[in-house]
Amino acid sequence: MSHSKGDTRRVGHLTLLKQPKKLTSREFNALPFAERLEMVQQAAGRRKYDLIIDAADARELVACLPMQEVYLLARELGPEDMTELLALATTEQLTGILDLDCWQRDRLDGKRALGWLAALAEAGDEALLDFVMEMEFELLAVLVSGWIRITWTPDDIEDEEERKALIARDGGYGIEYRDSESAKLVGHILSLIWQRDPEFYWRLMATVHGEGGSVLEEDVYRWRTGRLLDLGFPEPVEAQSVYAWQDPDRADPSAWSRDYPLAFNEETRPPGYLLTRVAPGELLSEVLTGGISSESAWELTYLLNKMMVADEVDPGDARQVDETLRRLYATLNLALEHLAGQDLTRAAQLFNGCYLEFLFRHGHSLVLQLARRARRIQASRIAPYIDPPYRALLEALCRRCPDVWEGAIEAGRGGSRPFVRLSEIRQVADCLDRLELQQQLFE
Repeated sequence: MSHSKGDTRRVGHLTLLKQPKKLTSREFNALPFAERLEMVQQAAGRRKYDLIIDAADARELVACLPMQEVYLLARELGPEDMTELLALATTEQLTGILDLDCWQRDRLDGKRALGWLAALAEAGDEALLDFVMEMEFELLAVLVSGWIRITWTPDDIEDEEERKALIARDGGYGIEYRDSESAKLVGHILSLIWQRDPEFYWRLMATVHGEGGSVLEEDVYRWRTGRLLDLGFPEPVEAQSVYAWQDPDRADPSAWSRDYPLAFNEETRPPGYLLTRVAPGELLSEVLTGGISSESAWELTYLLNKMMVADEVDPGDARQVDETLRRLYATLNLALEHLAGQDLTRAAQLFNGCYLEFLFRHGHSLVLQLARRARRIQASRIAPYIDPPYRALLEALCRRCPDVWEGAIEAGRGGSRPFVRLSEIRQVADCLDRLELQQQLFE
C-alpha cells in the first residue's frame, strides 16, 4: 500500500501536511518513528487506519496516540473495521473509550460496553481477556453485575461432593443472564476468566454477589469522572462556564495571564486533529504558524472538550467534533482581532500568554452582545412585522450558540455559521441598529 507524505509546515510539535506524495509501506516504515507518528496524527479515517496497520510497530504507534484520537478513529471506522485497532490499544485507552461512550449521566450502560468487547473479541480471546482482567476491577464488577444475576454460591451447596464438582466445572456459582441476546458473549467472558485465573473469578463473583452493582457504581462513576477531568472533560454543570458572560468593554488581558503552568502529561501528545481536521483561519492562523507549544495544544484540547460537554456533543462523532472545532477557532479569532487589531505580534502575545478560556469567553461575549439585542427586538411589538431576511438574522442570533446569518454578510447568501471576523460583528451590529430604529418609530 502507498501512503502520502508531503512538504510540511511545522507548528510547534504538530505538522500540517501539504502537497502529498505517495510512499510505499516499505518507505513509510523506513522513516523515523517520530515522523511516522506525525503522519498518523495528521491523517483521518481510513487513511489513518491504513497507516497504523501497515506499520511494523503498530502497537507502539497506537500507544503514543491520545485516547480521544483512538476513540474518534474507532467510531469513524465502525464496528466491522475497528477490531484490529482495538486489539492494538492499551488498557488505559480502552478504559477511556468506555468512559466516553458507555455512561448515561451517572449510570453505566453495560450493553454499550458489551458492544466494544464484542468488537475486541473478534481479535481473539487473548486480546479480550487481557483487557477484561487488566481493567479497573470495580468497573468490571459493575459491568458483570449488570449482565448477570447470581442465584447461588458454592456455600449454598450442602453436599460436599456436589460442591467440589461444580467448583471444578465452572467455579460453583449459579448464574442467570439478564439478557438472552448477550448471554453467549457474557458466558464466554466469564468462562475465559475462570480458565485463566480461578482466584480472580471467585473474587469477582463474590464482589458481584456481596456488594451489588449500585453500591460500587457510585465509586466507579467518581473515578471515571476523575479520569475524564484529567483530559479536560468536566461535569456538565461546570462545563457551562465556558460560555459565561465576560464584559468586552471591561476586558483586561493582563488579568488573564497564564501565571501557572497547565498540568499535563508531557509524554502524551495532544490529539492530532486539532490543526488537521479543521484549519484555523484569519489572524489565528497567522499566530499558529509562529509555533504552538505542547501546553497551548493541550489547553486547546481541554477547551474543546469543555465545549463538547457543555453542548452535549458526541466526542466520537467526527462531524460534531469538526463543527465544535470551527466554533472554537472562530471565537478565538474574534477575541484576537478585537484585542489586537491586525497586530500579529500582539495577537501572538495574547494567545501564548493568556488562558485561552478567557480569550474564548471574550470572543463569545462579543457575539452575546448582539444576541441580547436580537432577543429584545424579537420580544418587541415590531417582531411580527420584520422582513424575512432580518427575521433570519434574528433567529440565528437567538440560538443557544449565536450564529451569523450569511445573508447579512453577503447579499444572496443563505444559511448560518459561527462569527469568524470582527467585521462580521460590525455588519450585524449595523443591521440591528436599523431594526432598533424601526422599533423606536413603531413604538
